[in-house]
Amino acid sequence: LIIEKLWEAPTISQEVIDMSRDVLKELNGEQLGYLLELYHQHAVEDTKTRNAVAELLCSDNRFISQKAYNYLIHIQENDKDIVHELKKYEQTEKE
Repeated sequence: LIIEKLWEAPTISQEVIDMSRDVLKELNGEQLGYLLELYHQHAVEDTKTRNAVAELLCSDNRFISQKAYNYLIHIQENDKDIVHELKKYEQTEKE
């Protein structure tokens, strides 16, 4: 419900971004999908958020890891660690 309300907001505050980042690992796949789409809509691409989402690439839940991958792949990523994690994820998906 909160995420739905945020869809209507013209911007989201840094405080909301920080708080939402802290609960990423606790969300189910559907909730995560909504939140990552909200991040995309509001161009939330800061380093801390990218790193938090990159941690989800290792999730045992393929739906969650795929959502994280889709979010990160749409960002022009120059962080070597995240690029490495994306490539590792891609290799795992090919196997």
